Amino acid sequence: MLGFARKQALVTTAVDVHDLLHGMADLIASSVGSTVGVSIEVSDGLPAILVDANQLELAILNLCINAKDAMTGGGQLKIVATKFAGSATRLPSNDQGFVSIAIIDTGIGMDAETLAKAIEPFFSTKEVGKGTGLGLSMVHGFAAQTGGAFNLTSSAGQGTTAELILPATSKQIENAGNEMESHLNAQSSLFLLVDDEPLVRMGTADMLEELGHEVLEANSGAEALTLLASRTGIKAVITDYTMPGMTGAELIQRIRESGSQVPILLVTGYAARDIDLDVPQLTKPFRLAELEQALEAL
Repeated sequence: MLGFARKQALVTTAVDVHDLLHGMADLIASSVGSTVGVSIEVSDGLPAILVDANQLELAILNLCINAKDAMTGGGQLKIVATKFAGSATRLPSNDQGFVSIAIIDTGIGMDAETLAKAIEPFFSTKEVGKGTGLGLSMVHGFAAQTGGAFNLTSSAGQGTTAELILPATSKQIENAGNEMESHLNAQSSLFLLVDDEPLVRMGTADMLEELGHEVLEANSGAEALTLLASRTGIKAVITDYTMPGMTGAELIQRIRESGSQVPILLVTGYAARDIDLDVPQLTKPFRLAELEQALEAL
């Protein structure tokens, strides 16, 4: 998984940090819950950064959810974006400099031993079933592939700062207005989205809503079957393949056994040849345009 993540083709564009962070504000607030106060500070005159915006949003959301988990009784989450003023000796050469996006929490923090292992693949302090230990490794890999770096600073009882250092650029920020307008002009439909991973489900639901659709979310096959039986107007089902309790394949079988012919899109990280199911498939990771094409074909 990590090898694949570090080799994926990033679509880098000039991104306005202010717009990206404030555009995520509602999603971050809903993800961390009402017991965590969220503030966003972006320095004036900050240059654009050259990144894959979708991957950066996922990395930031991942770090925010980690911060929420470290603040079990609630706390404060601050996101601060500034011109990077630290030592650039370990960073690739970039004439435009770098921008720092720091996610700062008031959680339990980490001792020196835990901090030293924090970004190792599969290392996790969470209980079994609460995490894979891949999140920070993926963020670290994304930052390095982008031409930047990822720093963690923490001490026990003093909270944690997770800092993404990303390359600045003088390139002009692209206007996505025409593309967005074409999405919003598409016919709106109601989709049932099934995935047991909250972060993945939120990201996909956000894409569907960006395309102008309504989304019903289910975190298991059993919940999906209940929603299918109780709600009308569902245009199609989008389901993950690997889920505990009931896999995507088993869910598809149960839906067909019920007599429903609702279109189903299977989302999976496996190669299509490894899954012998007569339904359209969308391979992870996917981008907005690929999801849109899959839905149109469906």
